[in-house]
Amino acid sequence: MTRKKNHAFRHSYFETFHRRMIEDQTGSGVAQMLRMTAGDRVVGYLYNFLYREKVFAYQSGFDIELNALKPGYVCHALAIDHYAKLGAKTYDFLAGTNQLKRSLSNEEYPLYWIRAGRTTMRNRIGFWLIRRAQTKP
Repeated sequence: MTRKKNHAFRHSYFETFHRRMIEDQTGSGVAQMLRMTAGDRVVGYLYNFLYREKVFAYQSGFDIELNALKPGYVCHALAIDHYAKLGAKTYDFLAGTNQLKRSLSNEEYPLYWIRAGRTTMRNRIGFWLIRRAQTKP
């Protein structure tokens, strides 16, 4: 069962990039895929990067039939515990915010997106459209 929403790998170049990166990192432990199970049932997957005692939680997928049991919370909490036992100092949820990240985090920092371009009518209209889209509920 899928959520039928856009995802990080909807464009083929992302999948190609990650496959190549994983192949290049074979044996380094930088790219990691965690599979959480309950008996024979897969609860979720976490695709993380581990670098210098810091975990970057890049992508995840959960069994949505288990949503009432909060598989995202369970999987990330287990991953945080797993990495802490391995000596990781930080578990970074990366960009964006949601209730899960706010609940399991003890720190938050802003991410700023900057667009630069020449001052042309086309760019002014484009920047105006972007700002308008960002302020809509």
